[in-house]
Amino acid sequence: MKELQSTIAEKEEQIRQRGHQLQHDIEAGISPKEMVKKHPLQSTAIFFVTGLLTGKVLRHLTRRPTTPTATKKNELSQPQAATDSSFSDIRMELLRSAKDLGVSYLQHYIDGKFRTSPKAASSHSEQKP
Repeated sequence: MKELQSTIAEKEEQIRQRGHQLQHDIEAGISPKEMVKKHPLQSTAIFFVTGLLTGKVLRHLTRRPTTPTATKKNELSQPQAATDSSFSDIRMELLRSAKDLGVSYLQHYIDGKFRTSPKAASSHSEQKP
């Protein structure tokens, strides 16, 4: 009976260890950093397209249909002009942030490519368990 309990306890521990290892492997495989490392060009393209689409959506949201009576900027009411200015500021800040993110990623990626020699990369991968 004790043998059976110890065997069950060992199998339970093995299952827990495998579960933790599987969870770690899945988390590492789907992490954003790993995805960007595996697919750098696709990631850059996605960031670029996302920035373009965000700009188009924000531009569409801030644009109002033009009517013959409200074609001049002077005829806009003060609250409407303030809202337009706020949306413009938000749009520009979003575009700057997206640009900064893309440039910093590209710099990091290029630095990693030039600093890692083939020998260092192969010895580094061999050291991983």
